[in-house]
Amino acid sequence: MKKIVVTGAKGQLVSDLITELSFGPNCNYEIFAFTKEELDVTDVEKVKHTFDSIDPDIWVQGASYHVVEQINENPKLAADINVTSLHIISNLCNKHNTTLINFSTNYVFDGRRMPDEGFRSLEHYNETDNPNPVNLYGILKYAGEMIVSTTCEKFYNIRVSGLFSAQGSRAKNGKCFPSIILENLDKNGKVFCVNDQIVNLTYTPTAAKWIVKMIQKEREGVYGTYHLANRGDVTWFEAAQEMASLIGEFENIYSIESDEFYTNLQRPLWAPLNPTKLEDTFQDNRDDTIPYLREDLEKYLKQIGRI
Repeated sequence: MKKIVVTGAKGQLVSDLITELSFGPNCNYEIFAFTKEELDVTDVEKVKHTFDSIDPDIWVQGASYHVVEQINENPKLAADINVTSLHIISNLCNKHNTTLINFSTNYVFDGRRMPDEGFRSLEHYNETDNPNPVNLYGILKYAGEMIVSTTCEKFYNIRVSGLFSAQGSRAKNGKCFPSIILENLDKNGKVFCVNDQIVNLTYTPTAAKWIVKMIQKEREGVYGTYHLANRGDVTWFEAAQEMASLIGEFENIYSIESDEFYTNLQRPLWAPLNPTKLEDTFQDNRDDTIPYLREDLEKYLKQIGRI
C-alpha cells in the first residue's frame, strides 16, 4: 500500500484529491493529510520529521500561497511557501525515493502571443512553450517549478487554471468563480464579467481523477510538467454565460474590460492550457478524455442543487 502525504489538506483541489484517493475506483492508499495548521511547509524541522516518520511514496504539495494581490504585500512569505519549501522537499524526496507532485499555474505565461487576427487563432499553451510570467505570483510559481524540475528525481509539475468546485477556495472564504457569479445573480439580478482575458477553467473533481491516474501510472519516463484544465477556452464573460444558460439566466450577464475590473496588477490576457500531453500519457483508452467546460459546469450546478 502506497503512503501518500498531502499538505494544505483543506485546499480546493487537494480536498477533492483526498476524496478521490480515498473512495475512487482501484484506490488503495494510506493517506496522511495535513492542514496548514498541522504542517507548516516552511518549518524545515517539521517537514524533515514528517518524511522520517512516514517515509512516503508520494508527497503532494498542496500548500501554496496563491492569492495574487496579497502576494505583492507578503512577498517573503509567498517565496518561503512557493519556492523555498520546494527546495527542501525536493531534496528530501530524493533521499526517501519519494515522488513529488507540485501544483503550478497558467500565470507562468505572459499571454502576449496574440496575432493581428485575434486570440482565437492561437493554439493553447503547451508544456514546451517558454514561460514568461508578468507578475510576482507567476514568477514565484515558475521558480518553484524550476526548483522541482532541476532538483527532484521523480516529480510532476501540474499547471492548472481557474479552479472551481462545490467546496470553493479556502482563501476566498469558500467561493470560486461560478459561486461568485451565482451569488451576484441572486443578490443583484445581474453580473458583470471580464471579456478580454481568455483562459480555461479546471473543475477540481475532474482534476483529482486525472491526478490519481498519474499516480497509478507512475513510471520512469513519464515524470515532468503537465497541463490539467478543462477543454474549451473562454473569457470569464463567456464562462459566466455558459453557466447562466444552464440555469436559465443567460440575459443577465454583462461584459466589461479588464481595466474596469482588476487592479493595476498585470495579468496574462491569453493563457489557456492544452491538456493533450496529459491525456495521451495517462488516459485509460481513447475515449477517456478531459471534459469540456460546459459538461463540468453542469456537474457543478447539479452538485450544488441549482439544476
